[in-house]
Parts: sequence; C-alpha cells; structure tokens
Amino acid sequence: MKGFSKKGVKWFAIVVFIIMAAAGIIIFAINKKSTSYVQADNKRAASIVLKKMDLTKSISATGKVKSGSSKTVSAQLNGVKVKKVNVLAGDKVKKGDTLVEFDTKELEESLADAEENLTDVKEDYSSSIALAQKKLDDAKSTYNSDKKNLEEKISDLKNSLENVKKQVKELKKKAKDAKNAEEKMSFTEQLSKAEESKKNIKNEYETAKNNKENTNKQNKSSIDNASEALRTAESNGKRSLKEAKKQVKEAKKQLSYSTVKAAANGTVTAVYVENGDIYNGGDIAQIDNISSFKVVTSVDEYDISSISKGQKVIILTAATGEDGLEGEITFVAPSATSTGSQETNSSESSGYEVEIGLNTRDKRLRMGMTARCSIILEEAEDVYAVPYDAVHENQDGKSVIYVEDTKGMGDINTQEDKTGRTGEEAGQDSMTQKEIEVTKGMENDYYVEISGSGLSEGLRVIIKTDSDVSSEDEGDKQETNGIDIPGMGNKMPGEDMPSGRIPGGNMQGGGSFRSGKMAGQ
Repeated sequence: MKGFSKKGVKWFAIVVFIIMAAAGIIIFAINKKSTSYVQADNKRAASIVLKKMDLTKSISATGKVKSGSSKTVSAQLNGVKVKKVNVLAGDKVKKGDTLVEFDTKELEESLADAEENLTDVKEDYSSSIALAQKKLDDAKSTYNSDKKNLEEKISDLKNSLENVKKQVKELKKKAKDAKNAEEKMSFTEQLSKAEESKKNIKNEYETAKNNKENTNKQNKSSIDNASEALRTAESNGKRSLKEAKKQVKEAKKQLSYSTVKAAANGTVTAVYVENGDIYNGGDIAQIDNISSFKVVTSVDEYDISSISKGQKVIILTAATGEDGLEGEITFVAPSATSTGSQETNSSESSGYEVEIGLNTRDKRLRMGMTARCSIILEEAEDVYAVPYDAVHENQDGKSVIYVEDTKGMGDINTQEDKTGRTGEEAGQDSMTQKEIEVTKGMENDYYVEISGSGLSEGLRVIIKTDSDVSSEDEGDKQETNGIDIPGMGNKMPGEDMPSGRIPGGNMQGGGSFRSGKMAGQ
C-alpha cells in the first residue's frame, strides 16, 4: 500500500466496495434467473419410458373356493332308527362304500305285511271275477232259453192260426153250399165257433210276439249289466292288485335304503347323523372331491354380458400369495339370484352366479377360501402400451403421443452446464418435444396399446392433459431453455403426473391381473 496516502486508501476502499456491491447484485440476478429456471424446470410434465409389456383386459370378482364336485347323501326313509354310522368327517371313501346302516326290523315287518296283503288281494280278485263271470253266463243262458221257448210258442200259435183260418174258410163254403136249412145251420154254428177260436188264437199269437220282444229286451239288459259288473270287478281287482304290488315294491325299496352307500369317490366333509338317531329325512353326509376345486362367484348385470363359458381366469388367494392360479369359466347362470325381505316383500338382484374350474392344482388350497378372480376378456402380448392420458388427438383428428426429443444433446450423462448441473438434469435444457402418430389397440382400465412406425423402446413419453393439448397453438408455445412444449400452459416440466385411471380398479370394476400381478406393474 506504499505510495498511497491515507486519503487515497480510503477512496480505494470505497471504490472496491462499490465494485463488489455491483458484482453481488449481478450475481444475485444471475442466480435468481437460474433458480427461476430450475423451479420452472422442476415443473416439467410427467413422463414414462416406453417399453413393451403384456396387456390384459379383465373383470374382477370375489368368490369362494369349493370342491370340483360335491355329492350330498340322503335316504328316502322316515322315522327309522340309525343303527350304525361307519364314517367320520375327513374319511376318504370309494364309490359303493357303506356310510350308514339303519335298523331293519320295522322295515322287514312292513314288507311281510305288504306281501300278505298282496296274497289277499289276489284271492279277492279271483273270487270277484269268477262271481261276475257266472252272473254273466247265467244272464246269457236265460236270454237264450227264453228266446227259444217264446219262438217255439209263437211258431205253434202261428200254425194254429193258419189251421183255424183254413177251417173258417171251408165252413163258410159249406154253409154257402148247404142243400137244406138244417145243414146250413149246422155249418153256420161250426163257422161261428171257428171264427171265435181264430180270434182267440190271433190274440194269443200277438201277445206271444210282444212277450218275446219284452223278454229279450230284459234279458239283454241283464246281460249288459252282468258284463259291466264283470268289467268293474276286473278293473277294481287290477287296481287293488297293482296297489298291493306297489306296496310290496315300496317296502322292498325301503328295506334296500337301510344301507346308505357312497355315490362317488371322495372325502367325507360332513356327517349329519349319529348312532341311535331317528332319521326323518334330510342330509346324512356330504362327499367332496377335494383333489380338484372350483370357484363360485357372482358377476353383476353390468358385466355379465361379457362373460361366457371357456374364458380364462386368473385366481389369487391369501394361501397362494402372488402365485396366480389359472382356471376357466365352466358355468354362467341364465338368470340372476336375488335376496328378498319378508318385511318389505321386495327383492333385489345380487348378480349372476358364475363357476370357474381350476386348471392349476395347488396343495395350499382349501374349501371355503376367499378367491380374487380376474376374468380375462382380452390379452395382448409384447406390445407397446401407455396410460390413457398419454394419447391425444391432434388437429387432423389422428391419435398421437408426445415424446422428448434429445437429438443433438450428446452424452446426457456427462454433460455439464454453467451452473454445475450434470447428467439428465443439465440435458433437460436441450430437450424438445415431438409428435408421433400412433394407432390405438386393446385397452384396459389404465393402459392402451399403441403401434406405429415411429415407436421404439426407451422413448420418454410425455403425459399431459387433453385440455393442455386442445389449447395448443403457436401463441401458446412456451420455450424454456430449448424445451419447446406446445400447449403446456402453466404446466412446467417436473410437475406431478396428471390424475388418470388407477390400474386395477375395485374388485367389481375390473382390475387387470397377469400371473398374480396387476398388468403393467
């Protein structure tokens, strides 16, 4: 400081202070500008790296694991004592194995009574038929006998009438040809007697004919009545005989029910009777095939039209963790099940029952477990897919996506800017956005399949709202250190991802599973 006066030193210090203050102001302004940029840069739009994935569209439902086949065992008996129960819940049985035996004493007595009654009915039937047949035979015999006698009587009267007619004719001629009065008187007296006889015979002849007609009519009626009686006896006898045979058959059948056998191979999962119980009908035991399982679930009316037999299903349970079990739909109920209230006399649909057969066997499965099912409606393997909010419609009405264009940036990992930022943070200053035309394909709750010639793995796809895109024009474009993002408005790079569809949805809305994990995860 030699050569400077105290006054000079003082002024030098003042000048240095002024210079340093000016430099501080400049540096503060520069830093403020840089900070503004960083803050703005931190508002950049959300983006994802484009890659291929397996895409799944599905409907989700919750159900219960049940055995692949189930048989409920019962007996058509009532008021019979259980003699012996041969199985317990958990026992494995084969078709034909004896499960329960009933006391047969009363059943055997019932069979003996029925057989005795059948014998009595047969005897009564034979007796009634024989008696009715005899009455019919007697009626026919009477008819024939009376008919014959009356016909003979009529024939004799007819002959007598013819003879008396001849006699009358001859006497008339003799009386006419008489030679004297005495002879004429004699013939006249004979003629009078002959005519009287003729009249009597004629009346008797007419009466005989009428008697024949009436007698034949009565005898025919007797025959008809006897025939009807025979038919009635046969009908009643056959009906009684049939009923008696039925009672014997039923008694034998009841006796055959005294031993209850397994209808199929499986495991006894429930026994509902004990030794000494009086069985009055109902379930005796249940046999389930636990070597195979199915899931029974319910699908609401909004989704049931998309469900059909043969569709693939991915099933998750708490016991199997994230190991997705494969199955397929084996049954879709034709009508909805409903729950009703006796108080309100109303009912509401509770969905359509759907059965899913499991193609995957797993020792960890048990009946009654809760199963989360993803019914696969559509699948696409190894395709490009992005969230819905990443696909937009441009001014030409075509589907497009916007990707970050990093051409000319060099090595983004080694690049360093003036503020000391390196890597991607510095490289963002040189990024621009470009539009790629795409064709949309399969869709699920969150992702949409895209295809196009400009797509490749590793592209960073920008996700922005449709409102930002629709407001896009030349005046809306904002530049931030080389990042040209048309239509972004107040959305700066780095800002949070816009709200969109949540993968999976709820259990009824259709989450997308793949091998036990949500699609796209």
